[in-house]
Amino acid sequence: RGWHYHTEHPLELTEFLNGMDSDGEDWNDMIDEFFDFSQWLIAQRQNRLEWILLWTQPQNEAAFSSTRQERLTQIVDILHIWGIAAGADVPIAEQQQHAWFMTGPRYSSEVQFRNISQHIDWLMVCGYDFIATESGYSEFTHPNCTLMLTWMNYTTNYLLDNYEGKRIYIKCHCSSGQVCEDYPNPITGEPINFNFLPAYATPDLGVYPHTVQIYDFIQPAPTYGNTNFTYMLEFLVEETGKREVVYHGETAYWVNYDIDVPLFLPPVYGANRLADLRLVAESTDAVEREAQGQMNFGSGWEWAYWLGDLITCSAVW
Repeated sequence: RGWHYHTEHPLELTEFLNGMDSDGEDWNDMIDEFFDFSQWLIAQRQNRLEWILLWTQPQNEAAFSSTRQERLTQIVDILHIWGIAAGADVPIAEQQQHAWFMTGPRYSSEVQFRNISQHIDWLMVCGYDFIATESGYSEFTHPNCTLMLTWMNYTTNYLLDNYEGKRIYIKCHCSSGQVCEDYPNPITGEPINFNFLPAYATPDLGVYPHTVQIYDFIQPAPTYGNTNFTYMLEFLVEETGKREVVYHGETAYWVNYDIDVPLFLPPVYGANRLADLRLVAESTDAVEREAQGQMNFGSGWEWAYWLGDLITCSAVW
């Protein structure tokens, strides 16, 4: 029963959750607002919170500073007071929207692995309970598939081998037009969608099958080059029983989509997330397996976003 607070958007708590001051407002002055958010999560019976950590070259020193690390530790401690597990969303190599990526192809293999290890070690000092990560260089570009798979497995194995009780998950996005020629789709036999490459990764790596915007699994979804998201449901069901599977829908896309009509879409978001969760339960029951829950993608509290959020929190029960 998780909540992804998408700090790649300019949201109310973006700076706070990144351990940074906010345009003249001291980080410590924002703690009370985060306490309110934590209390809201518990009131809605949610038990996980994750957010994306950001990085820019001019702020590199601050990004790795002890001050940031201490502030992130304090955030994690606050969540633990409420009984909420804390997750850091840190991409392996995705550099989209100032994400704090761990490595890249310009380094030697030895340095690539060392970069990943150092990032994980830095995060674990903060007390995070799990790591969420991303695939590719962006939503639309990716490295060699074998290299990406190697990074996935190394990241997973390093975390679990060195930090007992931690977990790790990777988002499986709904972008289209990218395939891995040497890795067949286990359902169709055709080259696998790059976003589904985690199907070949170690089973210790959990997956977040991800849909976007208001669309449910069945209705038309004319976005990211898709016709609908039925294939995402098929992937979700296929992976159950093999690894942890957590549905990753949305209650706000924000960018140039629901920002224009915010008062009208939240009820649709909530209704469609409820429909999705019912379909997940029905589809996994049919094969006598189950998914492990939901990690909803939220984008702050603009206008009536709270309504879709509220419905979705209740839907997961």
